[in-house]
This record gives sequence, C-alpha cells and structure tokens, in this order.
Amino acid sequence: MKALGVRAIPIPSGIDIFHLKEEIEPSTTLTAIEAVMEVDEERGRLEKEVEELNAALSKLTEEDGGDDDDGMTMDEKQEILMEMLTSTYERLDALDADTAETRAR
Repeated sequence: MKALGVRAIPIPSGIDIFHLKEEIEPSTTLTAIEAVMEVDEERGRLEKEVEELNAALSKLTEEDGGDDDDGMTMDEKQEILMEMLTSTYERLDALDADTAETRAR
C-alpha cells in the first residue's frame, strides 16, 4: 500500500490515493465523506465537549448571581468554564478540525 501511496508503481496521475488509519464497517447509509468524518473520534468528542461547555455557560449566565452549594461564585465558575472551552478550542485548532471535511475529500 505504501508503494502505491508514493507512486513507486506507475499509476495514472488522475487517480487519487488515500490512506486511512482506521477501518469502518461497510454502510449503505453513509457517504464516503461521512464515513471518514465519523471515524475521527477525537474531533467528534471535542466538538461535543464544546457544545456541552457552551450549554453550561449559557445555563450559568441564566442563573442569578451569588455563591452556590460548592462555595464558588458565578464569576469563578464562568472563568473555569471559559478556560476549559479555550483549551478545547486550542486542541481543535491543533487538529485543524475546521478543515477536516475538506481534507477528507
């Protein structure tokens, strides 16, 4: 496969060669692009984490101020959530998650 990938064996230039590092079960409902995107587990997990953190931030801003049962102020909780969100976005940027679908094509 590697020989094909580096075109050590003559292959017409009009033929694209792609290597996947993971295998997925055959499906009649997924397109090839959807299958490639679905296999990218870390990107999917991080995108879900971003959604959950944004939802937690929204819920927190809807609550009234003051201390909670855990002794933290709303500002402290918001700061922790923002740090987690920033860290998650940084990891997504490192993975080039915003170009994942383009790269999958």
